[in-house]
Order: sequence, then structure tokens, then C-alpha cells
Amino acid sequence: MMRNKWITTILCIILAFSLVGCRAPSPDSVVNNFLSDLQQGNLETAAQYLNNTTDDEFADNIADSEADDEEMQKALFSKIQHEIISSNIEGNTAKVETKITSLDLVKITTTVMSEIMPLALATVFDEDSDNDKLDELTEQYFNNAILDPEAPTITNTVTITLNKTDNSWLIEPNDELMNGVMGNIGILEDMFSDE
Repeated sequence: MMRNKWITTILCIILAFSLVGCRAPSPDSVVNNFLSDLQQGNLETAAQYLNNTTDDEFADNIADSEADDEEMQKALFSKIQHEIISSNIEGNTAKVETKITSLDLVKITTTVMSEIMPLALATVFDEDSDNDKLDELTEQYFNNAILDPEAPTITNTVTITLNKTDNSWLIEPNDELMNGVMGNIGILEDMFSDE
């Protein structure tokens, strides 16, 4: 009789642990893992936390970055810091409010443009100027500005939406998230868009 009680107790404990082990990571964990992987340059791993069924340029760029772009993205994301403020789950949708600090691409680009502008103007009046050299120089200035330990950062509070699919939480990529991790890049896109 006593032996059966011990066996039942052990089986209950094993069952309890196996149920805990099968549980999907929480929305907070998914957001934390996604942002940590971005910060560490693990772009392929980070992309796995995004819902890839949506037509989103940000998600596509992370998942399918080319070697040249990947190095730049790793540099951009290397300064990311984050803090989860709160989370709320309603059915198969979760919202995780997160404070994200990232490089301020608006300030960085403005600074680089002001440094490059005199060189760009000089090439306009020089018949022998080489636009490729100017492009290379601009890229070099931009890379230096991003890698600068004193590069400006910005903090945004972002509400990250996740949906549960096949017992896993996936982040829904959108402009708010992109601006959070890429220092308000949407403002730059608006500044330079032809529309």
C-alpha cells in the first residue's frame, strides 16, 4: 500500500514537470529573446520570433539579410537595450509594453549629412568627380558614426503585439517595432521619400 502511494506521488511529480516543460514560452520571454538576439547579432535566430506570414519589410530584412547588410544591421542593433514594462494576454493575442533604447538614426544621419554635404557640393562642380567615391565615403562616415562608442541613442516605449499560433507566441512586425529597434528610422524614410 505504501509502495503504491510513493509510485503515485513520483508519477504525479514527473507528470507535473513534463507539463511545465511542454508549455510554450511566455510573450515576455519571446520579446526578451527577440531583442536579446538582435542585440547580440543573432539575426537568423531573432527572425524566428517574428510572424513571417505578414508582408513586412522589416521582418524580411532581418530574415534575409545579405552579408554586407548583415554586418551593418549587427552594428545598428548592437546598442539595443530593453526593459519589459508590462504585458497583457487576451486569448491568442498578447501586448508587451517594452522600453527600447537604440541608436538614434535621425541624429546620426543628420550629423553625417552635414559632414558629407560640403564634399557632395564640391563634386557637383568638379567634372572629374566620382560618385562611387562619394558613396563609399558616405558609407564610411555612416559606419564610423554607428560604431562610435559615444553615438547618440534614443529610448522609445513600444507596444509589441504577439499572436499565438500552433502553441507558440510570434511577434507581429510593424512600424512601431521597427522604429523602436532602429532609432526612429521611419522619420528618415518620411524625410527622404518622394511622396
